[in-house]
Amino acid sequence: MTYSSLQHGLLNLPGSTPQSKTELLRLLRLDYEQYHCVFNTAGMHNHLSHHLLAAYDLGAPTPLLTSIFEKEAALQRPADLGEVGFDLTGAPQVGEVNEGNWTKWLGDERAYPAYVNFFADIVRQQGISGAVDEYLFGKSANEKGVSMLLRFMGGLMHPIIHLGFGIEFAEPMMVTAGLAQCAVGTDSLLPGVDPIDPKFNTSPSNGRLPLLGVLRDIYDSSVLTPIMPYDADYEYPQRFRDLLADGQRQREMERIVDSWHIDVNNIDRNVEEAILVTTLIVFGTGKSGRLPRLDFFTNHFLTSAIFFPSILNALPNASQKIILLKTWFFYLGLWLVDRGRPRIDSTLLMSYSAFPKPPLRQVVHADASAVGAPNSDEDTNPWPIMLGCVIHAPDAHTIKTFRALYWASQQYGTRTAGSFHGVFDNRSGSESHRGISKVDGTLFVRAAGILMDMMGWVTYGEKAGKWDRSGLGWDAAWEVDDITNREKWRALEYEDLRWQFEGKEATEGDARARL
Repeated sequence: MTYSSLQHGLLNLPGSTPQSKTELLRLLRLDYEQYHCVFNTAGMHNHLSHHLLAAYDLGAPTPLLTSIFEKEAALQRPADLGEVGFDLTGAPQVGEVNEGNWTKWLGDERAYPAYVNFFADIVRQQGISGAVDEYLFGKSANEKGVSMLLRFMGGLMHPIIHLGFGIEFAEPMMVTAGLAQCAVGTDSLLPGVDPIDPKFNTSPSNGRLPLLGVLRDIYDSSVLTPIMPYDADYEYPQRFRDLLADGQRQREMERIVDSWHIDVNNIDRNVEEAILVTTLIVFGTGKSGRLPRLDFFTNHFLTSAIFFPSILNALPNASQKIILLKTWFFYLGLWLVDRGRPRIDSTLLMSYSAFPKPPLRQVVHADASAVGAPNSDEDTNPWPIMLGCVIHAPDAHTIKTFRALYWASQQYGTRTAGSFHGVFDNRSGSESHRGISKVDGTLFVRAAGILMDMMGWVTYGEKAGKWDRSGLGWDAAWEVDDITNREKWRALEYEDLRWQFEGKEATEGDARARL
């Protein structure tokens, strides 16, 4: 399979050139051909192509794309795990997987190259939509033990992100690798946790609540309680095993999520709901008077939701759209409970500045001929300033989150207070969440400002920040002071893994050698 074209991304910001497009395609091909979809035995996912495409969509220049590749590639394992000492006994050879036996090696990460080869043929023959229709939503693809839709949600929603990029940019290799990632991934929330296959009403009359109402019911449920007492060192997947041990929480979550009304004739409103709710969860679950904490896990709620405009448009029938959205929020809800069921605080999020700015050491004074007051925060558009900095952020999650917020601001930035769907409960008439009726379209720029403040204005001399893993829903997590908490989680950051995999050290020099 070869690259033939590249569709514009959701943003398609100025900055792309013939040279940057050519370099992007070359680097994407190298990732596709050389690297595995996870870079260690803990199952951490390869973000290389995500980082490249997000940066390209934001207008990153050619040398920056090359630098991103060198940095991310140094973390990766080769696609052929035999090269790093894996025993490949029982694993399929490239060319061995076919339509008659493709389910045989599901969940086996050693089979990744063989699945890439198989799905490349499928995408070539059936096209992107045809491959997604049959191998994610088809009946045989979702028989017990196959469960491709569940695998699509597994791995903290990374398959959604990878395949979503492929659909958004109409890039067959990304779709191929995304399907292969589903195939070798888990059909459950995490490895070691039993699969959960929720069933939802897919009729046009499905559900009756807006998504904010569904979130309200998740918060109010006496069944969906987090594991107590709080333990900051609770290891995965044990907490999920305990969380789901008796089956009550998953049944309750299934019941509540099925009440979300998906209107396939107005699916854009459901996308808006998903973006709004995930933004609130990521950026509005802190504590007043404390430094914001941005949860690493819930961050993936937002960076997966951004792909719904593209994925939903590729699905041929209404029931698939309903199943996708409800299954996604079902899994999201269980992850939310695992994080301590953090409550959104709309007032807190709206208290953050709508005019974020970097830490300037020297103020440049505008000429007297300038119209307006360029040195006033209120007279400045903060998005270009943030954009010029965030494309240099070292962490792929940061730039993907910024891209989602930028797009959300484009789409919903002019929403007035009280106009978002579901701010008033359609059962009681009161606010679905305290202060939610005061939220307007500026929440996205406020959130972007907090992202920059917490993850670092790196081009202005600030050190890159870190994602939080403390579990924001537990009050006990906040008993640790902000500085101590931030330093505790620093060592577990994606970028701090020292490029270690399977006993072999890689360096950025090794990555350059592959260019």
